[in-house]
Amino acid sequence: MNEDIKIMMEIYDTYQYDWLGDEFNSPSELTRHHIIKREDGGENGISNYALLTHSSHQFIHYLEENLHHKIILLEGI
Repeated sequence: MNEDIKIMMEIYDTYQYDWLGDEFNSPSELTRHHIIKREDGGENGISNYALLTHSSHQFIHYLEENLHHKIILLEGI
């Protein structure tokens, strides 16, 4: 298990649900997601990570990709 994940689990006292409420059985199911993307100046560090299961992580990336394009289209109206 990644040391950052272990530390974050202790800090946030989360041992059953990720940040989207998805249940997990083992810390090995968790990933780190950058809250502020690296290309947007986000840092690699605990203060910029969200703990997510693999399925939640994929879902967040799906939303970021799809909502981002729709927001850009709406701004042009």
